[in-house]
Amino acid sequence: MVKSSKIFIVLLILSIALLTFLGSNSYKQIREQEKTAELVVFTLRVETEINTLFSRYAMMQSQVLKNKLQDKVNHTIILNRQKDSALTTFNNLKFLTQDKPNQQKNYKNYVPYKNLFMRH
Repeated sequence: MVKSSKIFIVLLILSIALLTFLGSNSYKQIREQEKTAELVVFTLRVETEINTLFSRYAMMQSQVLKNKLQDKVNHTIILNRQKDSALTTFNNLKFLTQDKPNQQKNYKNYVPYKNLFMRH
């Protein structure tokens, strides 16, 4: 009887150790998945801002905007709104990439275009 209780105690200790090990590995996997999810969210935010910038560019090239700009009364208001929204998108991209040197390098390549656009 003493032997069987010792075996149960040893098995209990082993099972607790195994559960602790499995719990630790599960926790590590969850943390890694959280990091991966954060990177995906960040990438999607940057991609969204880039797509917004391209859509602003397409809008500025569109005939619809050109027709609206023909209106002398609202010309300045419409143009300033377009500039403001593009500037907001540039600023969002700058903010999103501030911790990423490679992306900041890419962003800086587009700053002259932003400055050129903002002058007009």
